[in-house]
Amino acid sequence: MRNAAGGRGWPGHAMPDQPAQQLPRDAYVDRAWFERERRDLFGRCWTCAGVAQDLAKSGDYVTVKAGDYPLMVLRNGSGTLRAFHNLCRHRGTELVEGSGRLERARISCPYHRWTYDLDGSLRAVPMRARCFADLDTSAYSLLPAAVGELGGLIFVNPDPHADFVAWQAALESVLWPLRFERMSAGLELTYEIHCNWKVFLENAIDGYHLAYLHSETLGGPRADRNVWDVHGRHLVWYSTETGRKTCLPEGIARAGGDSGQLPIEGAESGEYGGVFVLFPNTIVTATPTELIVSRLDAVTADLTHLHTRVWGRKGGEWRRWLGGENVEDIPGYDPASGLLRLSCLEQHPLEIGDFHWEDVWICEKLQRSLRSPAYRCGLLAAGAGAEAPLEFFQRNVLDYLTPVPGSTQDSSAGQPAIAAPDGG
Repeated sequence: MRNAAGGRGWPGHAMPDQPAQQLPRDAYVDRAWFERERRDLFGRCWTCAGVAQDLAKSGDYVTVKAGDYPLMVLRNGSGTLRAFHNLCRHRGTELVEGSGRLERARISCPYHRWTYDLDGSLRAVPMRARCFADLDTSAYSLLPAAVGELGGLIFVNPDPHADFVAWQAALESVLWPLRFERMSAGLELTYEIHCNWKVFLENAIDGYHLAYLHSETLGGPRADRNVWDVHGRHLVWYSTETGRKTCLPEGIARAGGDSGQLPIEGAESGEYGGVFVLFPNTIVTATPTELIVSRLDAVTADLTHLHTRVWGRKGGEWRRWLGGENVEDIPGYDPASGLLRLSCLEQHPLEIGDFHWEDVWICEKLQRSLRSPAYRCGLLAAGAGAEAPLEFFQRNVLDYLTPVPGSTQDSSAGQPAIAAPDGG
């Protein structure tokens, strides 16, 4: 058994020697299970909200949902990142949308114009003397959330007391070497995928399929020539084809050397993880020439949005699947919705030469199979470069769906205590 470094007070799971499916079919198709995940998993864990570099100035903000919790992250007047629940303390209206910069360094509710400072304190209430004569403004600051930064990425948690250090475990020692200040950002893309979010995530950590589904695009590696390492609840992938741990399949590494693309400063060696799966739903892909940050948003039990953004060398050229300068050039782009959809491809996904679409295609096929009452998951392939990571991931999911000892249920709101099982 491979050891797993857990958060403080949490022993951690190991990579199993003989993996087996832990989740039932309902976990991928059932609406009640899906709602439970939104409440007990996403509502109690860390969600990637974006890149710290995008919030460079005071008043810059971004919004994101963690399960059913709308959250916002902003840069305050002292240059510190702060996170709040994106709810006005008057009637609970959503305060801001999307991302941008707050005017006059204030957060103003569009409904009744209750206004807050960047530290979350209530600053102004229209007609306060007449309508709220006894209002104690100190009792109506914005509800705080927790925020943390890892490798230039911002993560938020609805629980203001969530332990980010426990959640990130030992990742800092193995992080990608690419730095956002040395790169330029490409387009933000969203794939619409007709499958449960776990189907796509489990496909991402399945090393057994690389040499088969992706034989023409990635060329492997085989299950005995790649490995997923455990860091707390997270996983980091390496190719081991050369006898060293590197970030790219050897076939792709050789082809990249002939492409003329220049590496990003600090990432030239390739001797680092190629894929980082940050529990539960963030995927970071690192190569010498680009960094891809993706977040899986569970829309319904069988619909997922994959939000993807790519960074490359400043002044470099973008590959065709990244869209170049025009999103309309990307295969599968639907101008009516702004989404990338399998149904909008002009060719079969196996004919495009893009492993991303191969993954989308196979995940949608698997989701259709899951709808059959006859569906059964058979054996999982042994090995940390095969399907053992699936059991590891599933056990982590189940940790969050098991009631926290001592937690209470709010009968009026139907919401459990936010605290995560390992404090993170």
